[in-house]
Amino acid sequence: LLDNNIKRNNKLIAVGGGIIQDITGFVSSILLRGVEWIFYPTTLLAQSDSCIGSKTSINVDDFKNQLGTFYPPQRIILDVNFLKTLTLTDMKSGLGEIIKVHLLDGEKSLEYINSHYEQAFSDPAVVKDLIFRSLMIKKNIIEKDEFDKDYRNIMNYGHTFGHAIESVSNYEVCHGQAVTMGMDIANYISLKMGMLLDEPHEIMREVLLKNYPDYSLRREQLTSFLTALTKDKKNVDENLSAILTEGWMQY
Repeated sequence: LLDNNIKRNNKLIAVGGGIIQDITGFVSSILLRGVEWIFYPTTLLAQSDSCIGSKTSINVDDFKNQLGTFYPPQRIILDVNFLKTLTLTDMKSGLGEIIKVHLLDGEKSLEYINSHYEQAFSDPAVVKDLIFRSLMIKKNIIEKDEFDKDYRNIMNYGHTFGHAIESVSNYEVCHGQAVTMGMDIANYISLKMGMLLDEPHEIMREVLLKNYPDYSLRREQLTSFLTALTKDKKNVDENLSAILTEGWMQY
């Protein structure tokens, strides 16, 4: 870009999913101290989640989101026709984040995604509705804590363990399905710590299992999994940080 003499009044245009978004947003934020960019998200995950919130993140080595900034696009253009090009795994990746925000929003929202999950793969009207609902839930959260200092941390539900799963699987497990597994792990820990009752745990697990990948952590991966947990950007000092739950809307 510098070799091509880019100017601050030029704009970068990103067409793609979360990786394209992160690279374009990060470069835009540091290039010439900031150039504007426009985003056309083409994946369900990007359309329903990552397109808003201003975050840019870059992986370092095998570890997730080690570098990043807050730098929103000037415009976001959503077109659900892009979703016709996606694989089943791509759709499930997006649905992982959709399930997450519906869980955060409470029991009624969880019932909604549970009853519409299968339709999301075949009914464009249902997908559009899930995208809109997810963006509105996320909007309400980030407006309370734009720069992720406190309340917005609940959006990291499932991500501490999910990012570690991505790392140890060498990204064989896509992000949204790793987050699905991560939420299930967080809920199980919450249950065993006496924070979460059996009934909500079983209700949550019903929908999470629908979106599970065909992947299981192996015992010999435990050391690598724990190492990945220590690299999580949310950790404070020597302490591991994870979002646990006491039940509906209590994270």
